[in-house]
Amino acid sequence: MGYNSNVLNRIDGALAYLVGGNGEYFRGGDFGSIQGVAQCVQDLSLSDCQDCLSEASGRLRSECETSTWGDMYLGKCYIRYAHLGIRDSNMKKYIHVEVLNIFTIQVQTKGYCAEA
Repeated sequence: MGYNSNVLNRIDGALAYLVGGNGEYFRGGDFGSIQGVAQCVQDLSLSDCQDCLSEASGRLRSECETSTWGDMYLGKCYIRYAHLGIRDSNMKKYIHVEVLNIFTIQVQTKGYCAEA
């Protein structure tokens, strides 16, 4: 099942905002029906954080394509988006809880996508 171009454009815009950052190690926001979060470990410089998130975002878009949500974990950073138009309201709560806990374990490169 594919997405319309409006949703895909919002996903791209959300990921670009998260990668561009706000000078912080944790970044998040609502982008219409898109919820997005990104986080880096704090032993990275902010520049390295942005580079890591850029790589993670690129992999996320290529692997998840038109998925309703996707996660990408790299060794030192994490990025996620979810199209809330098709998810229940608990997704926002899930996103924030998950992101706050991801760096308590050793994470190698992993990606997860909803079925498209």
